[in-house]
Amino acid sequence: MKRSRTIEIFLHIVFWVAWPFFILLQEQNIMLGVFQSHDSNFIIPIVYGTLFNIFISYSIIFFILPYYFNKRKYATGIIVTLGFYIAVCFLEGLADYLILKTIYFPQGSGKALERLDDQIFLASVVLNIPFILLAFIYRITSDWNKNEKIKQQLKEEKLSSELQFLKSQINPHFLFNTLNNLFGIARQTNAIPVATGISKLSNLMRYMLYDSEVDRVSLEKEVNYIRDYIELQKLRIDSLSNIHVNTSFDRYNTDLKIAPLLLIPFVENAFKHGISIKENSDININLKTNENTVLFNVRNTINKFKKNRNEENSGFGLKNVQKRLDLLYPNNYSLEINDDNVQYNVSLAINTQV
Repeated sequence: MKRSRTIEIFLHIVFWVAWPFFILLQEQNIMLGVFQSHDSNFIIPIVYGTLFNIFISYSIIFFILPYYFNKRKYATGIIVTLGFYIAVCFLEGLADYLILKTIYFPQGSGKALERLDDQIFLASVVLNIPFILLAFIYRITSDWNKNEKIKQQLKEEKLSSELQFLKSQINPHFLFNTLNNLFGIARQTNAIPVATGISKLSNLMRYMLYDSEVDRVSLEKEVNYIRDYIELQKLRIDSLSNIHVNTSFDRYNTDLKIAPLLLIPFVENAFKHGISIKENSDININLKTNENTVLFNVRNTINKFKKNRNEENSGFGLKNVQKRLDLLYPNNYSLEINDDNVQYNVSLAINTQV
């Protein structure tokens, strides 16, 4: 990956270094007839003209296209592109006029300067059109290749996960039948907490085995999965009065779609590292939506005793979920993690319209 990136950068450098020499070889044919009677070598305007070409190309590639077109703001993107292009061409035309008049035609007006006044801005507009087209072609091609690599990587990771799952899988029908039998026995013996736990566990496993097989699920299903997980954890810590779990899932758009099992690692991490039987422990989990954006926050106190013992592998699950975010929502999410050794705070925002 690094090698291909290095080669790409090298090819860009070669192109921009070679371009002025190509122009110099073609000098008498590209000056629109304005300077054909002049014997000077126009190396200065060619060099700064190339700098303008570079500025136009990479501004479109790295700023305008990602910010507007990749986010489907097409109308605004077209207007911004045209405005930017006209402004840069005007600046280049002004530089051409001032520098060429000062350096190459210092003796006042003449036929060449008259033609220069009439055609300099038009020449700048026309000569820069190939670069704006090349910038669009390069960015679109680059994004397509990147998306194809991501799809292939996701396909390979999914296949690997399925193989690992198959290796360790117990027949799900047998498992669910067993859970249903245990649930019935718990109800008959009036063991309500046990029955509740079995029911929640059954819901979790059903979601993991069946509902999460698709690329996107409704946000409501993902929230229900998180609720069941939290309720199952509460059964484990219910007798501990020093542990407080607060949740808020009241304000969210149930119709939004999200990648399955994307939020749960943050919740698991909070219960794994935020609970202590010796100290007061607080876990706060909040989810809401703002238009098409999911806003998810998990905050927990840090169990310092457990943290010291699990220092090496405590962030493994979170690294994996961040990798999934990079693959599934490139440039469409923000993740902030703050750890002050007292509290662990995760704030995640995902734009689901990708």
